[in-house]
Amino acid sequence: MDFLKKELDYFFTAAIEKSLTKAADKLDVGQPHLSKVISKLEKQYDEKLFYRSKQGVKLTPEGNILFAKIQKIKHALLDNDYDDLSDEYRGNYSISLHPVIAHYTLPKFLGKILSENPKLNLKISFQPSREVVRKVVEGELDIGIVINSGDHPDLVIKKIAKEKCYLFTKNKKQTDILFYNPEMIHIISNLKKIKKLSHVKKIVPISNYHLIAELVSDNNGLGLLPEYLAKDVGLNIFYQKSFLEADVSLIYRYELQNNKTFKSLVSEIINKVRI
Repeated sequence: MDFLKKELDYFFTAAIEKSLTKAADKLDVGQPHLSKVISKLEKQYDEKLFYRSKQGVKLTPEGNILFAKIQKIKHALLDNDYDDLSDEYRGNYSISLHPVIAHYTLPKFLGKILSENPKLNLKISFQPSREVVRKVVEGELDIGIVINSGDHPDLVIKKIAKEKCYLFTKNKKQTDILFYNPEMIHIISNLKKIKKLSHVKKIVPISNYHLIAELVSDNNGLGLLPEYLAKDVGLNIFYQKSFLEADVSLIYRYELQNNKTFKSLVSEIINKVRI
């Protein structure tokens, strides 16, 4: 964009592409020239801005700070351009969700928002919550919807739901087989509680909640499952006390609050998803 110094625009493009070769192609300049420009910037700021390797380039902590500042300027100017033109959301944003909560959050907002805002592009992905949090903090993602995000000084965290996990069964009959996800937090202590409360003799670890739900639906045993997922497939709570309660939150970086379009988009997602 013309409003940035050319050197900063070169730096920003290299950070996005994560490759000097790809960035040079996109900018239509030679790679040696791009390397010199970035080296000049590093000398100017007296900071190393990129880690360089055979795989490409990755921002250093100092590079991340500069990247965030440039991104803030870009978003602010884009907002000023669009405010008087339309109420539509527009632009490119990336959203990543924990797979377990995607099935009951995405359908509530994705189709409607995209159909009403043809100039808005959303890149959707699914990853474990810890990966989503890390990538939002590092600027690789714009929005995350995660379980138990924890506190982070660089993030805005909006709680939108409470996820509860229960023992589920198909027909409420006692069984001696339990399926559980070993990646569930506090799983060891929960298994001890379950053994005391039921006649479970065999526990089977499966790292996929949807597969556990299918097995329980076919009367293969009990399943320790998130409530929304289990009820969607018609399972019944076997024991009324929840074994885990976790916060589902939408997260994004603080500097994006200054982008009016982004902030409005986030508010609409939260209003449609919040339970």
